[in-house]
Amino acid sequence: MPDPLPRGTLPALLVTRAASRRRAALIVSGSDRASFLTRVMSGDLPKQEGAAPTALLGPRGNVISAGIATVLRERILLETDPPRGSALLWGLDRYRIADDVALTSEDPADTGGRGVRTTVEGPGAAEALDRALLILAGAAPAPSPNGSRSVRDLAPGGVRILAEDATGFACVRRDFRPWKAYTVLSGPGAAGAARIAAIEAQLRRTGARFLSEAEADYLRIAAGEPAWGAEMGGRSLPLGCGLAAHVRLGKGCYIGQEYVARQAHRGRIPRLLRVLECAAGDAPAPGARVAADADGRPVGEVTSSAPAPPGFPTPAFALAILAAGVAPGAAVTIGAGGPAPVAATVRNP
Repeated sequence: MPDPLPRGTLPALLVTRAASRRRAALIVSGSDRASFLTRVMSGDLPKQEGAAPTALLGPRGNVISAGIATVLRERILLETDPPRGSALLWGLDRYRIADDVALTSEDPADTGGRGVRTTVEGPGAAEALDRALLILAGAAPAPSPNGSRSVRDLAPGGVRILAEDATGFACVRRDFRPWKAYTVLSGPGAAGAARIAAIEAQLRRTGARFLSEAEADYLRIAAGEPAWGAEMGGRSLPLGCGLAAHVRLGKGCYIGQEYVARQAHRGRIPRLLRVLECAAGDAPAPGARVAADADGRPVGEVTSSAPAPPGFPTPAFALAILAAGVAPGAAVTIGAGGPAPVAATVRNP
């Protein structure tokens, strides 16, 4: 995945609590949980503990809900945009027939009930998280096969159990952006939430930047992640709205698979999600038209945008659904003919 921040680097340590990130979650349990989700959803689940992108599609291949599946020992955690949390629950429930599967909706703002998560990302994420874990009694990860207890040894998508108890305390490396990210998960109960709070307190003492809503949205846009209501809607197809990593064309049957495979193999994807790196510091407004500099023709419009937050030595970014022929590296103008046109370069998400 290309680095979307070519003019600068991220601050060394960023922390985003799940509630501020507006992530809905669904806990899937039962002995058939893995086979059920493999049959219904579009992505491959890790065969062991780990995390991977996936999506629930409609029968005609349209997106119902997209997110991340994290496979843990006794459950699978599905995270998605909150507007689609209930749709995900309803969509999975309708396909549950004789499967031994339980579906439990989790409130992302419930810090003491069903669990809480915190994500640490940026160049110093692994080192800072290692230090924070070591201050907690019993929180040091179990050793890996080579004897290391550091989360730095986790492969992308890997999971390290942090405590052998009922709190479901674990660390997942989730490099679904062009930089390293580690999510610490707790299970039900106040004990797990207290451990997360202790980790966050230690990270604050080491100078971590706790992201605001605006800063979290800026990183989402820079990384090319679509959001429901902006880049995705009820008629969106995954290959055109930035969700290619959420579908596996060769995995066999799943809901909507035939339509996705047909679109991929025929190459008929008229529009694609692209990241626009803006030359000016101001972010263009969603809905602004995008024109190709090569011939001036309109090629799409902005769906989301964000200026660089204070302290980020990086440009403003926007997401846009553009004609498929507009290649990465192309020069475009946002709002051409308007009062404040913005020059931009097309990037791959």
